[in-house]
Amino acid sequence: MPPRPHIYPDGSVHFWDHRVTTPVTFAQVTDTHLYPPPADRNDINREYRATSCNGGLKALNTPYAEIEQQLASMLDDIKACGVDFVSFTGDILDCYHPESARMPVALCAERELPAYFQMGNHDWDTEWPSGDGSSSPNRLPAQQYDIELRMRRAEKLMTEEWGMPGLYYSFDCEGVRFLSLDTIHRSQTPTWEGKISSSYDEAQADWLIQQLAYEGPIIIFQHVPFNPVTPEYRPQQWVDLHGGCVGDDERSQRVRAAVESCPNLLGIFVGHKHFCSEDPLGYTWQFMTGLAADGHWRLVKIANTPPAEYPVRHSYWAGGL
Repeated sequence: MPPRPHIYPDGSVHFWDHRVTTPVTFAQVTDTHLYPPPADRNDINREYRATSCNGGLKALNTPYAEIEQQLASMLDDIKACGVDFVSFTGDILDCYHPESARMPVALCAERELPAYFQMGNHDWDTEWPSGDGSSSPNRLPAQQYDIELRMRRAEKLMTEEWGMPGLYYSFDCEGVRFLSLDTIHRSQTPTWEGKISSSYDEAQADWLIQQLAYEGPIIIFQHVPFNPVTPEYRPQQWVDLHGGCVGDDERSQRVRAAVESCPNLLGIFVGHKHFCSEDPLGYTWQFMTGLAADGHWRLVKIANTPPAEYPVRHSYWAGGL
């Protein structure tokens, strides 16, 4: 069985794994929801703000230049922790816009922070402003699921902005294998009625099961949770949207069996719900990290040494949770 994680009060996580000869430390950042820059950098595009997420996100009520400074400050804190890399696990953008997509890449490059990216359900959304300069749509493709639009935007993010090797991929660091999964997020009905689901397609499910045969420690990154979170963590606004990626179909059950029984899977790191929780999942754990737009991020260390005693909020463990 994988080692039980040590979870600090600030949300930082320590995995004590005897197989890791050189410690690995990473930061998870999710749900920055960067909106497209308005024509006037000192004002909010009110029409866009009212359309997206009902204007409820802090990011949508903050001037664009200030959002950039907040992200830069967060990455300064992450850099000070000596991480090996940053994993951006989706909804980095509130909708697709190339300038906003390049912002975290440039900020990480300035700090010499290696960064890995994954799409969420918003990153490929309708570009703002629309091509003809008209007002924003009443519904966003993330809710309606336009496969052709998603693939066009995914291609741009992978090849032009984020340097992703594919929609899903793996990379290794000091003997730890990291899997970045593409949770395909779509409406269950022709129109937006609040009934949405996420899944892996057949090829990705097969690939994931093969990757879980790796003999060393494994970490999974994805945007939408694998499993619903423990009920007491579930805010009222998510009651109808609490499901994870794994349903009752045969493909999902194959994935669930492989994930929950994998002896080398340390944890699954997710976002999407805009709050924090830590939930057991078979032999492993699911870690949901809070909204980066509100200053949240999670610091994780994998080492063959025991965790430090709390309090740990010095420069090495200066997490944002």
